[in-house]
Amino acid sequence: MEKSISEDNLVGFKKIVRYSKGSFPGDVAIFRNQVVILNWEESPTATLITNSNLAEQYKDFFLDLWK
Repeated sequence: MEKSISEDNLVGFKKIVRYSKGSFPGDVAIFRNQVVILNWEESPTATLITNSNLAEQYKDFFLDLWK
C-alpha cells in the first residue's frame, strides 16, 4: 500500500553533524587514482586531479577522520 505526503505536511529541519574539529574544504570525491574537488557556490566548479599517490593520501585521510 502506497502512502503519499503532501508538501504542506512536511516540516523542514537541518541537522549539522561534525565528525572532526577540522573542516574539509569543499566536497571531495575519491575514485581509483582520481580526486575531484567540488565547489558549490553560485557558479559551481570542479577540479580533477589524476594521481594515484594523492588519491591514496586522500583516502587515508578520510579513513582516519572516519575513525
